[in-house]
This record gives sequence, structure tokens and C-alpha cells, in this order.
Amino acid sequence: MGADGDLLRSAARTRRRAKLHLCDGRLDQFDAEDREARQAAEHASITHRHRAVATGGAVRWEPSLLFRPSTGGGDRHTRYATEGGPSLTPLDPMTSRRPAAEAASGYDAGAFSHHMTGEQGRLRALEKLWDPFTEHSLRRAGVPAAARCLEVGAGAGSVARMLARICPGGHVTATDIDTRFFAELAAEERVTVLSHDVTQDGFPAGSFEVVHARMVLCHLSCPEQVLAAMSQWLVPGGLLLVEDLDLAPADASPHPVMRRGLHVAEQTLEASQGSDLRLGRRLQALVTDAGFDLGGTAVQPVLIGDGGPADEFWRLSFAQLHEFQARNSSPLAGELDAAMSLIDRPDFTDIGMHAVSVWGRKPGGPLSDPSA
Repeated sequence: MGADGDLLRSAARTRRRAKLHLCDGRLDQFDAEDREARQAAEHASITHRHRAVATGGAVRWEPSLLFRPSTGGGDRHTRYATEGGPSLTPLDPMTSRRPAAEAASGYDAGAFSHHMTGEQGRLRALEKLWDPFTEHSLRRAGVPAAARCLEVGAGAGSVARMLARICPGGHVTATDIDTRFFAELAAEERVTVLSHDVTQDGFPAGSFEVVHARMVLCHLSCPEQVLAAMSQWLVPGGLLLVEDLDLAPADASPHPVMRRGLHVAEQTLEASQGSDLRLGRRLQALVTDAGFDLGGTAVQPVLIGDGGPADEFWRLSFAQLHEFQARNSSPLAGELDAAMSLIDRPDFTDIGMHAVSVWGRKPGGPLSDPSA
């Protein structure tokens, strides 16, 4: 990797130090233009459901009051309001974003942000790759037919649609910091679309019977705190199912070109948005450490080069990472190109990653009957 690899690792370390401010609640003020330090906060504990408020040229954080369901029908995008305080900011009708949102600036500035060219296509490819595994895990875990479901980080919306199908008598709240790729779901019955940052926005305690998140925790600096918040949002006995990848198979790849390409991808995402592409390896421990009773774990090896859906996912991912690297004239973009070209060679197959799914129940209630 040379000097560029060292720079990536150094940038990642700098990013992690900045993000520690969000975890430990220290007060720091940073210029609004400094995207690396924008998440520094006062009392920024997820368990206290804090929200960001713009203040002039900087961003400060203040605790929001406990969210409660609002009365009456109202805007489908603003089903939640604060007790004695202002409603959760409605989505902008043109962009489906909250005005002047400062949430998750690391992800918004990263190589896989919604602003990158081709991100919707990449998310669609991820759905084709991962949706069968997700649906199998949800059905194994036992999702009640009338459950209130929360889909965190809904991406392009396929799992929200899946949950609505699995729960014909229930309701699905689909959230993301940027809802542009699934905003049309707001027109569907039994689906609410909500602009929501899981690291700062909350829900009332006991709001849901099911919480699902795929490829979300790996992009967060404090997954432990987010899991603690999710536990609060669940009813006793409620189901949590989280999914993430483990890129460890790349270390043992017999193809040096692909091994280097996957490592560049990993380092680029770590440096640009703080992602941990090996979080899947410790996902089970995170769930049990958060107090959930473990229900099960499933692991699916993901092949590259066999003509399956992973090929398109990695083509689009490498292309997007290349675009991000090329902006800085980085020679690492060449490593990504070489790995991408390897995918279509007839003599190439490799295990690129493991998809990991872990589910558990919040203690204190009976297990729900999936046929109820």
C-alpha cells in the first residue's frame, strides 16, 4: 500500500479520536465546515436520545425530550412528537431530508454516501445479494404477523417492503438519515417513512415488537450505545435482528489482486466514514452484551466471480470507491480497478466476505408466536 495506505490508516485513527467525543459526552465546539469534527457533542449519549441543533456557525447538541406517538393522523412523515416540545422536523418535500441536517456527517461525507454517483444502484445490488438471507433469518427468528416493526437504515427500501409482507397485520416504520431511495413507500398502507438518525433521534420505550438493521452498526462509532437504545424501543420479549459483514476472508484470499483490492476498500471506508467491515465477527457478542437473550446466528459465505449477485455488488462498490479515491489522485484507485477487472475472468472465484445475521429477544416477556 505504501504511503497512501499509511495516510488512510492515519486518517482513520484521527476520525476515531474525533468520534470518541460522541461516545463519552464531552463538550467541544468545531467550525461547521470541519466535517471530521462535526459530531462533537455535549451530553451525546444515545440512551438519552439527544438531537442536534444548528447554532450559527457551529453545531451544538442538546437533549430532546422523550418521543411519544402524536395524536391524530397528521403527516405520515411526522408520526412522532416530543412531549411538551416541537415535533420531529418534517421531511423536506423536495429532498426527503430534514432541513440543514447535520446528522451522521461522517457517513454523508464517505465513499458510500447517498450523494455519490451510483449509490442507489449499489444499494439495489446489495438487496439482490442479501435479501434472501435476510428473509430466511427473519422467518427463522419468528416475526409476529401483527408486529410493529422498525427498519433502521432502510437504504433502498427492500427490507421495509419485506417486513410489510411478512407482517400483514402489522406496521413498518422505515428510517434513514436520507430517505430519497425509498420515499415512495410513504404512499403505502402500513408503512411510515421517517428521516431519523439512529445516533441521535429516539422513539418511545416499547414502541416496537421487531427492530431490524442491516449494514448499519458497522458504520457507527458507538454500536454498543445504539444497541442499548434499540433495546429501549422494544417491548419486553421483542425481537432484534441485526446483520453485518465480516471481511476477514479477504486476508486468506489466494488471489493477491483481490486481496489488495478488498483491503483498499476496507481502508477507504474506515478512513472516509469510520466503517468497520469486520464487525460481523463480533456481532453476536455485541447483541448479548447489550442484554438480549440470543436466539440464533447465521453466517453465509459470499462468493465473488461465480456469476451471482455478489459480482454486481462488488463491481459497483469498487467503481464507487475508485471514484472516491480518484478525486485525490490516489494510486490506490488502480488497486480497485485491478480487483474489479478480476471479477469477470472465467478462471476466478473467491470468498470475499461472510454475511452475518444475529437475532435475540429483549428479556422480560414471552416469546411471540410468529403465526399469531
